[in-house]
Amino acid sequence: MPVFKYENKAIPKKYAHIDFKPPQSVINVAKRALNKIDLAGDGLEQQTKIWARKVANGETITPEKAKQGYRWFARNKRFKNSKKDSPAWISWLFWFGSPGQSWFNKLWQQMEVADKKGG
Repeated sequence: MPVFKYENKAIPKKYAHIDFKPPQSVINVAKRALNKIDLAGDGLEQQTKIWARKVANGETITPEKAKQGYRWFARNKRFKNSKKDSPAWISWLFWFGSPGQSWFNKLWQQMEVADKKGG
């Protein structure tokens, strides 16, 4: 499969037109989540913390991470309405809240179109 490098990440050529760089609204929620890290509880995985830091720094994500984000929101929409500062609500923040949900949905839709076109 042809790939190109985008900020040191291999992105399949069929996704070359998709911008995997987080929008400012997502970056802002990532920073907010990191400020609440002490409330996250034991269930928050180290990898989630690491990638939240990367997004807070504006780093581009991979298509696989975009798929993970889309699937996370499909399973955990209920976390949005959890009690503020609860572990569930903090998880919502670590996936970048409502801006993250919109962003992952947008990426997913663009990737789906690219997948159907092939390449």
